Amino acid sequence: AAQTRLQGIKLESLSSQPAELEKQLSQIIPELEQVKAKLSQPVNSINATAVVFDVARNNNLVVTGITSSGTTNESVEVGTLSAISITANVEGNLSKMVNFIAALNSRLKTSVIKSVEIIVPEIIIGDNTTASFIADTTAKIELAIYTYRGE
Repeated sequence: AAQTRLQGIKLESLSSQPAELEKQLSQIIPELEQVKAKLSQPVNSINATAVVFDVARNNNLVVTGITSSGTTNESVEVGTLSAISITANVEGNLSKMVNFIAALNSRLKTSVIKSVEIIVPEIIIGDNTTASFIADTTAKIELAIYTYRGE
C-alpha cells in the first residue's frame, strides 16, 4: 500500500514537470533572442577605436597608443561569438581615468574590460599646502568586444 502511494506521488510530481519546464523555456527564449539581437550588431576595430578616442577626448585624456589583435571566434552554448581585442594606453588626470573606464564600458555595450593597469606618478611636496605630480597618470586598458555570429 505504501509503495503504491509512493508511486502515485512520484507520477504526480513528474507529470507536472513538463508543463513547468515549458513555462520556464517560454520565458527564457525571448530573453535569449534579445541578447542575440544585442550581440548581433557588428562592431569592427575601426568603430571601437573611434569610440576609445572619443571617450578619451570627452574626459580630457590623451590616447598615447592603441592596438587591436584582430578578430577571434569563441564558441559558447548558444553559438559563436566573434571577439575583437583592443589595448589602449591613455594619459591624464587620475579621476578622469576612472570616468573614462566607466564611459568605455557604457558606450561599448557588448564589451568586457579584461584588465586595467594604472600607474600613478610620484608626488612632489612643495610647501606645507601644495603637492604636484611629476607626470600625468597613465593607464593601459585591455578590452574585448563581442558580436554574435550565429549557431
